[in-house]
Amino acid sequence: MSRLTVIVFSVTTIIASAPGYAAGQGQGGCSVRDDAPMYDKSTGDRIVGKVKLHECVTGITTRGVLGNEFVFERQDGRVHVAAFKNKEEKGMYETAWMDPADLSIFTFECGCGTGKNAQKECTPFQGLVSKEWNLCFLEARDKKKAALNAQGAGVGAPLQPNNASPRTEKALGNDDILSLSKVGLDDAMIVMKINQVSAVAFDVSTNVILALKTAGVSNAAIGAMMNRANKSPRTEKALGNDDILSLFKVGLDDAMIVMKINQVSAVAFDVSTNVILALKTAGVSNAIIDAMMNRANKSPGTEKALGNDDILSLFKVGLDDAMIVMKINQVSAVAFDLSTNVIVAMKTAGVSNAIIDAMMNRANKK
Repeated sequence: MSRLTVIVFSVTTIIASAPGYAAGQGQGGCSVRDDAPMYDKSTGDRIVGKVKLHECVTGITTRGVLGNEFVFERQDGRVHVAAFKNKEEKGMYETAWMDPADLSIFTFECGCGTGKNAQKECTPFQGLVSKEWNLCFLEARDKKKAALNAQGAGVGAPLQPNNASPRTEKALGNDDILSLSKVGLDDAMIVMKINQVSAVAFDVSTNVILALKTAGVSNAAIGAMMNRANKSPRTEKALGNDDILSLFKVGLDDAMIVMKINQVSAVAFDVSTNVILALKTAGVSNAIIDAMMNRANKSPGTEKALGNDDILSLFKVGLDDAMIVMKINQVSAVAFDLSTNVIVAMKTAGVSNAIIDAMMNRANKK
């Protein structure tokens, strides 16, 4: 195959979503005709590769900060696929778009990934840098190819052309999601529904997200709701530290909490030193705290002047250098001791040059 298109994130229709969730399966497809074209985009006629009869690809759905899911994503009547461009089927996989009529789909089991979360991953690949098909994918692919060879190219489950709910359907709301969840619909099917409908009317305010989690709605479904909703309601109160802690404690993913921080129209974060230390102690990640600090204009004016002990404390709890530098530049007042012996002591303690440089820039002089 020749060079394929790079991944571009868009909210599109998904045939089935995160197989790593309740569905527990990913999706692949084998070509039912020779030289099935692969297009660089979901629209247009530029062909970037061809798939031989009974050669196979994996489905892919791109979800921005939430990462990739290896199920077929639909857009403009085509499906998003991933494959290797070489005969050895090793290296870096690339993506393209195909006509769903050219593929016969199959599903593969999860748990054959690489790394510490291998048992939870739902990926067709193995390898940290250079990729190749993993055992789960290969077993399902070979079974599908055997069936096609034995029974004919057109055998199998074709991808259905109808990829959207009727336009006359009312906007999908929170109550609909709860109902679908309560009757036992798989996460993948709920996410598919969220992405298929032409209109949504989701309330993704903090208290509602907490209620959805308490009712048993999955992160996958809530994440899809947040992606489809343009932003949180303007009537929602400013997002505060307690809201972040609540979302964290009910098990919302870091990426979803960061999305929430960036979606809301107003925040009321306290990012004073002691509060940051408390958040870190509670287990809140650097990614979340960084998003809070970026949304906050500056630390509260009532915060005491930032001193050397504060810097050491933030460093010891594991805050990134960039976040500590941001903190130094955010506060309204500093009280740094930058005498030679103190700088030597800070370097000995492991404090980086970037942090010490920011301290020296904020201090007038010694």
